[in-house]
Amino acid sequence: MRPADISLITELEGLIPICASCKKIRDDKGYWNRVESYIEAHSEAEFTHDICPECSEELYANMQAKIRKREKTSSV
Repeated sequence: MRPADISLITELEGLIPICASCKKIRDDKGYWNRVESYIEAHSEAEFTHDICPECSEELYANMQAKIRKREKTSSV
């Protein structure tokens, strides 16, 4: 990280209660929030979403198999 980038860092400190199952975070008022919402509310960070290759395969394996099968039959 370049020295000029250090000014962009906002730090979260202390214990953050997080659900062991769904990973939501409990705020000071007792409400459960998505991790992204909590961090955006308590820092200057913003999130963008994507799907990693492992999750893509897990979530869309059936669809990907159908596409590959269709591609093989249409190229014949």
